[in-house]
Amino acid sequence: MGEELISASDWSRRAATLVSAVLIGLVAIGFAIAGDHASSLFERT
Repeated sequence: MGEELISASDWSRRAATLVSAVLIGLVAIGFAIAGDHASSLFERT
């Protein structure tokens, strides 16, 4: 039981992947919100 299940480098790689995925998701949400705002501007004219 004294052995590590996953090494520290594996955990840091997984954490970096998770953080990257969250940031990409937030950017996608930002683009969707910006698209909604742009669409509403064109509907007003």
